[in-house]
Amino acid sequence: LNGSGTSLFSATANNPGVRAPSGTRVQNNALVDTTDLDAARAVLAAMKNSRGKRIAIPVSQMVLLVPDALDGTASKILGSEMEPGVENELNNWGPRGKHRPRLVSSAKLDDLSTSAWYLGNAAKQFKRKWKLRFEFVTLGMNTESFLSKRVAFQARVAWDCEVGAVDYVYWVQCLSGTTAP
Repeated sequence: LNGSGTSLFSATANNPGVRAPSGTRVQNNALVDTTDLDAARAVLAAMKNSRGKRIAIPVSQMVLLVPDALDGTASKILGSEMEPGVENELNNWGPRGKHRPRLVSSAKLDDLSTSAWYLGNAAKQFKRKWKLRFEFVTLGMNTESFLSKRVAFQARVAWDCEVGAVDYVYWVQCLSGTTAP
């Protein structure tokens, strides 16, 4: 936040201005069924914006980010029309449910942890800043080089991209235990 390099995820409400009163990490919340998604959503619902009002994340913008090891489990939870283990109850996280997030899995997350997963709105949490650097060289008074090579100006364009977190809210980390990756 503000270039200070502060840790994004914490299980306590130690964030500036207590904008995440339940923290940004849910411990002992392995992705097994819809109750685990409900626990992560409850933490998101308690978060506040910079004016002290509760944040609103439209369900259409919610992302469930899982390591490749949890992709099958997440697909089963999000693909089930009915609540698993309950008779005649619609799955709120399923295809016709009101809380259906977009599922994204990444094998890169397996390098850090095969059980940590994330829920929220990455577009609001992280910002991408593109920089265009333009470098040039002029040959100045060296007209002999210009006449022999027809080069009096050289340019190079470089694209840089910086990605950083802009806030503590909008994203929740869930761990199967209490040790962070």
